[in-house]
Amino acid sequence: MRIRLFTLLTLAAVSLLVVGCGSSRDSDGATSAATTPEAIARATAFVGADRCGGCHETTHTGWAATAHTKKLRDGSLEKNYSNDMQGTTASGRSDFFDGTDFDLGTATNATAFAVYSANAPVLGSANGQAYVKIGGVQYDITYTLGGGSHNEDDVNSDGFILNDEATWKQRYITTVGKSNYILPVQFNQQTQEYVVYHGSDWYDTDNLPLAAVIKNQSYERRCAGCHVTGLEVALDGDEWTMQFSDISVSCEACHGPGGQHAASPAKENIVNPATMTTDMDLNNDGVVNTVDNLIVRNYVCYACHTRGSGYSSAAAGTSLGYPSKGTSDSNIQMYIPGTDWKEYYSVTESTGSYFGGTPDTGFITSKQHHQQQQDLDNGPHGPDKAWDHECFVCHDMHDGTNDGMVVRTLESDGLDVAISSADDNSLCLTCHATHGDFADVEVFDVKTGTAAATNAVVAHAAKRAGKVVGTWIKCTYCHMPKTAKSAVYTTKDTGEVDGNGDPIMETIAGDVSTHTFTIIWPSLSVSTPGLANSCNGCHNGGGTDDPFTAGASSKDDGTVILRDWASSGHGDETAEAWKHYDWDESDAATTAGSRQSCQRCHTATGAMNYLTDPANYDQTANSFGLREGENQVLYCYACHSETPNGTGFGTALHTPGAITADYTDAPTVYPNASTSNVCLSCHTGRESGDSIKNSTADFADKRFVNSHYLTAGGTVFAKSGYHFSTRDYTIPVGDTHDDIGLGTTGNATVDAGFTAGPCATCHFGSNDGSHTLSPFTLYSVGDLSLNPVCVNCHASRGAGTDAANAWLGHEVTLADLVAGVVAPHKGRYLAALEVLKVQLGLNSFDFTAGYPYFANRDWVTVADSTGKLNMGAAFNYNMLIHDPGGVAHNRRYTRRLIYDAIDHLDDGVLNYSVSATLNALDAATTYKTSAISYLLNAQLGTAGDRY
Repeated sequence: MRIRLFTLLTLAAVSLLVVGCGSSRDSDGATSAATTPEAIARATAFVGADRCGGCHETTHTGWAATAHTKKLRDGSLEKNYSNDMQGTTASGRSDFFDGTDFDLGTATNATAFAVYSANAPVLGSANGQAYVKIGGVQYDITYTLGGGSHNEDDVNSDGFILNDEATWKQRYITTVGKSNYILPVQFNQQTQEYVVYHGSDWYDTDNLPLAAVIKNQSYERRCAGCHVTGLEVALDGDEWTMQFSDISVSCEACHGPGGQHAASPAKENIVNPATMTTDMDLNNDGVVNTVDNLIVRNYVCYACHTRGSGYSSAAAGTSLGYPSKGTSDSNIQMYIPGTDWKEYYSVTESTGSYFGGTPDTGFITSKQHHQQQQDLDNGPHGPDKAWDHECFVCHDMHDGTNDGMVVRTLESDGLDVAISSADDNSLCLTCHATHGDFADVEVFDVKTGTAAATNAVVAHAAKRAGKVVGTWIKCTYCHMPKTAKSAVYTTKDTGEVDGNGDPIMETIAGDVSTHTFTIIWPSLSVSTPGLANSCNGCHNGGGTDDPFTAGASSKDDGTVILRDWASSGHGDETAEAWKHYDWDESDAATTAGSRQSCQRCHTATGAMNYLTDPANYDQTANSFGLREGENQVLYCYACHSETPNGTGFGTALHTPGAITADYTDAPTVYPNASTSNVCLSCHTGRESGDSIKNSTADFADKRFVNSHYLTAGGTVFAKSGYHFSTRDYTIPVGDTHDDIGLGTTGNATVDAGFTAGPCATCHFGSNDGSHTLSPFTLYSVGDLSLNPVCVNCHASRGAGTDAANAWLGHEVTLADLVAGVVAPHKGRYLAALEVLKVQLGLNSFDFTAGYPYFANRDWVTVADSTGKLNMGAAFNYNMLIHDPGGVAHNRRYTRRLIYDAIDHLDDGVLNYSVSATLNALDAATTYKTSAISYLLNAQLGTAGDRY
């Protein structure tokens, strides 16, 4: 299916008289063979950029300064070489022309070539001819590919260049026989390093030079169509040949062959991508409209700003790496503007080109360069939207003043707005003014740079990201992070090592901005290794990352914290806590199942509002901006305030004061736990055992009271369980987990060094990263042990003991329990809970994994006329089975809660009968031995039976 070539030629008969301009095409084609607009266009000669410049001087001069002219350049001119790093300092001359051979096998900035030893490439020149020697064979350089000047002023405090428009890289092309080949040397402009490019095209698996070039890997087959203008390629025997009109991406690459226009200048006989129209339904929506026109215009840019392959040629027996197709006469035909790009090109489905999957399967953004088509078509600015616009509304191919050929002016509402750079917010605001978050901003505000425009961007960031930022914030920082790589990824050492002991590097940025315009969240960097995110563009500084423990961590305080947080339960978007319900549904009056009361813990906005002022928290006032329409995880601002913490480390935590848990019929004040108050605001559950005790409901028809999940704070401070009336649940003086971080443990080192309360001290003390929330540290491969603070009291369970598994049983499940064998502590905890679950079942109270957990509504039995004791026993099981760390949070308290619940259920009387019940179990019961170990202090049948 072909798109008609509109606005190129509208005359019924066309004269093809062309004044010669260096075209490689025949300018004397017969008009009788050209009867369609496309045929006429193809019969028209390419005239070359110099001919265009004769009339369009200003446009031609502007184009000459753009990156489009840097793709392919004459290799005989030293000015076209950008590499200059022989030795350790730049000499002012290209490394090829420094006067001495430059051996990349020994160069400190070319370590990747060391594997080739004496056969590594050597750079040099003779009589003005640059060359690369490989294994003693000299390959003269015919063309340079890419490169340019390097902006060394745009460097952040780490020495990383993140926001400049680097000119990426330079490669070198040699001619062998009739074809051209890219040599295995690439100079990366941003890092000033040499790296190997397609080494397997030049070396074998033993790293020895190949005897001959691989002819199907020629530049003509792989690349030329997007680097030159007016290309003609052919297969001569087994070698590719090429001719072209311009050694660059010039005027006719976008405007089509200009032979007729040069002879008789008129708008009607040259392509203007900005005004092309089509009569084809390109988006298959059943109508032909402005969207289809937009798509056909973008095809002009898509021709090269995508990745894939042309359609195979019968003559070549293979496909080319750029838009092209075979013809009926066995020739190869190039795409020209105005034709249907989809007839010439198949977009790659290789997962190596994308993060997250292909455009049809989980696509996030592009991984490689020149893939703006894939990005754009999969984002909110895709050309399938009637409100969107062509690529060249933002980009001006005739002006290289701004990075990325970004326009210098934009017109809106009759006003021309100046654009100073690719990161200028005016580039976005000129169109987004008067809409959405910028509804109160006029285009005049953008043009004149009023405070209204600046403040609107700051307010937008604060609303959408939940944090107040400075006026330095740029739209592109969040919406166009550099996720793809042309030459280099900027990475930082996380301070951790993998299973082989190698450093784990975190990707901060590539060198090509995503054009999806969607936010890349840190969680995506965790689930998609190597993907930079929108936050790392700013949060990438160096420093200490652990304000909770004594001693400074050497790890980065931005990049790694984000990664650690995103991999934790607080940032895991796939976790049930964040996706189970539509948590930000707030209209309780009109929407059944509104989760408004859940928002203080299940949304970052609710948490922030609650922790800012618990006493005056109004759940109806929660307003959700970040990821509107999607659920939130606990973003930074959920726990962190806007107040600098005074240590140079980010912002201080919220200070809610001592937390009051508003349990039904039993509001409970928790101790003031310092920084850990932030944790206690959510990790104390929704109900307590006292909610059951104080209830006046009829327990013969009472829905189960659900403690909720991860009630660690309630366990640590021994407040949330169901306490049987005749039993003691006070924390003995010797049990000090509730005193950690409060200065009252009695351990001098702990009390002097830790002040953040028990939750933050233990969970933010991992040497592997404070924001992983892990109570463990991976000290070395196979040694997952307690965090440093714990070792002060549990000296035998620290580094070198693999305490997480050998002592606590971090990975133990019920399936791991063995009859007659005492499991690690978590296994014993689970075994004791299994006994309680069985006893509940024997009393007809069957636990199910899903809500409401106990379907039974009649809790009254002969042994419990109130029903409260029965529900209390069920409550303790449900609370503790949903607190997998309960064994560490307060081991004595959990033992007592489980013991007393079993003691009530096994014979209906609190009579210390648990020892008899456990010992009566069949010896083959897998959990018997572990449960006895966990629950029984002494098998006496008296008060001494219970811890």
